[in-house]
Amino acid sequence: METLILNDYSSLLNNSTNNCNLSSIEEITIIPWIVISNPDKVYNYRTNKVYDSIQEAIDDEDTLDKDYIGVAKSDIFESITINKTIYLAPVTNYIVKFISYNDNISNYGSVSKNNSNSAIIYLYSNSSIIEGFTFINSNKYSNSYDDYKEYDNYNAIEVIGSYNTISNCIFNDFDNGVVVRGLENYIGFNDFNSSSAIIYGNSTTFEANKINVDDYGIKLLNSDDSNILGNIIHSEIPIYISNSSANINFNSLISVNYNINSTNKIYINSDKHIDLNNNWWGLNNPDSLNYFDDFKSKNISCDFWLVLSLDTFVDYSTNSSGTHNTVLIGDLTPFEDKKNSENKEEKSKDD
Repeated sequence: METLILNDYSSLLNNSTNNCNLSSIEEITIIPWIVISNPDKVYNYRTNKVYDSIQEAIDDEDTLDKDYIGVAKSDIFESITINKTIYLAPVTNYIVKFISYNDNISNYGSVSKNNSNSAIIYLYSNSSIIEGFTFINSNKYSNSYDDYKEYDNYNAIEVIGSYNTISNCIFNDFDNGVVVRGLENYIGFNDFNSSSAIIYGNSTTFEANKINVDDYGIKLLNSDDSNILGNIIHSEIPIYISNSSANINFNSLISVNYNINSTNKIYINSDKHIDLNNNWWGLNNPDSLNYFDDFKSKNISCDFWLVLSLDTFVDYSTNSSGTHNTVLIGDLTPFEDKKNSENKEEKSKDD
């Protein structure tokens, strides 16, 4: 595969300036000239202004709502407050890491000591997008127990505003990768590694995220009408619900450190309606587990679930020497749909 990297759009349009055949190019990456001429900086693509820090870019009076702020710094040691509607993302092909680290706190202002509820990003604005960053909490590995306690409620992003999007980010070793307080925010396609999430805000959509942590996966606290959809949550307690209503569907909910019959897959302390249909609980007959009986005594819908079917086939295209790969295929199908499918097959045979 050939890759063409251009520093502006005009060279792409002017084919004569390119010493290559554009028809053979499978991937085109356009990097603004402002990035190439000013490496390791922060950029406002509308104003073409260059900054040393993200906060400086946001605070600039020339930065307006709906501006695109690009970041080409590999490591960020700053805590930022976003109070304008912006699109914040790394420059294409750049890996940008927000790092919290005790030794750098006094120099970079990443977090103040003895603050038990600190975050790297405070998002106060509405309709902003934060996308594509990696967040690393180095404080978790402090050698001093006292230092660790100073940061024991450390979060990566706190979303105070509404209608915002947090997507395609990686959160490593935070108490909470994301804490949502505003309304109708979207949290999707993120990886939470040894990090949890808390949702206070109503009508939050939490979709297609991966959570792997030895603690709770998601906490819903005094939150209504959230949608928890298509997530893979492997944690001690995948979902913790207190005084909240939600639609929780098409998730993989697996309790680590507990056997398959553990009641710790989900904790519910709420009289509000919760839709728990069509989730994968780690086995094909979760209605045999004790906590399903407990669901029936509450305002919970849990009549259908996902079942796993396995199939294999030999891939003869993989090797011409006579050795071939065996491919294992797993299919998660809603229980009701599977019953209907089997009934249709039986009817088809009878006809």
